Amino acid sequence: MGTCRDEECAMTLRISQNAAPNDHGRWHWSVWIDGTDGELDAIQEVTWRLHPTFATPFRRLHSRASKFKLSTSGWGEFEIKATLKMKNGRSKSLRHWLRLGDQGETTKGAPIKSKSQDTPGRRSAIFLSYSLNNASLAAHLASELAKTEYAVVRDVDIPEGVDMRLWNREQIVNSDAVVVLGADESGTIRSHDVKIAQSKGVPVIPVTFGSRSSKRAVSPTLGKTKPLHVSTDSPIKAAPVLATMIGKLLKG
Repeated sequence: MGTCRDEECAMTLRISQNAAPNDHGRWHWSVWIDGTDGELDAIQEVTWRLHPTFATPFRRLHSRASKFKLSTSGWGEFEIKATLKMKNGRSKSLRHWLRLGDQGETTKGAPIKSKSQDTPGRRSAIFLSYSLNNASLAAHLASELAKTEYAVVRDVDIPEGVDMRLWNREQIVNSDAVVVLGADESGTIRSHDVKIAQSKGVPVIPVTFGSRSSKRAVSPTLGKTKPLHVSTDSPIKAAPVLATMIGKLLKG
């Protein structure tokens, strides 16, 4: 196993990344520490600092085998900071601008001095909150909305090993609206999603569908918010209708 002197680490250790788009206008991305085997062996742990809008902006990793790799998803570019705690008791700081889109899938060792945190051409984001009973409708609706100017976020985008509630909170805070499918049905997770959205001022759009739903009241969590209603129970038929209704509502 090699060793790494402090001066050497400062000059050669760097942050690398990759990013790939998913089907809903978002990006799955990863960042890790690159360097020689000796340099990486000298690192005890890495603390990643993400954008403050993340529910857990600080992530501490100890896996030398993965090069202290962090994987998650989102749609915005921002500066990532990494604090490297070395085995010799010292620490080093690295910075890297997360690049999405045309900049290429893989970037190595290119720290950025400054850049606006606003991403040009950012698509409006919609978070879908739903139960297992409405999973089929959620999938069809996500496909319909993805054809428009909206990026769609739902639970199938959760990275492996990430706490669902923390991830949901992070995505809701960054969304332009939360669409609640089956708003007249009970559900702990959906109520939690709605409360987060309401506390952060994110608009909530409740949705009911089918002939029975029209006779039931929406969840008390939603207050007096009037739901969008589609009379059909067919996910395939309901999805395009809902996509149009949601689009018109968001555009005012």
